[in-house]
Amino acid sequence: MDSAMLKPQPRVTALNRPFWDGCSEGRLLIQHCPACAKSIFYPRVCCPFCQHGELDWVQASGNGKVITHSCLQLKSAGKTYCTRKTDDIPKSLPAS
Repeated sequence: MDSAMLKPQPRVTALNRPFWDGCSEGRLLIQHCPACAKSIFYPRVCCPFCQHGELDWVQASGNGKVITHSCLQLKSAGKTYCTRKTDDIPKSLPAS
């Protein structure tokens, strides 16, 4: 048996499938409410602002403002390292 650790996979549902399909295509898709014109993330069944039940999926513009980020700390030999990237897994991720 291979001892390599497998990457965790997302739990894809009917609600979030457009988001994950977009990720597979290299596109960031978010929900948009046509009633109040607000953008929504994470995927929801209705708009959290006006409760409209028909949400569209649109490609994000790529423009935004990072308001916070997380940095995972790895301890080795009594020292703490804050890494940016290990192989293809980013360790520092912006969140909005």
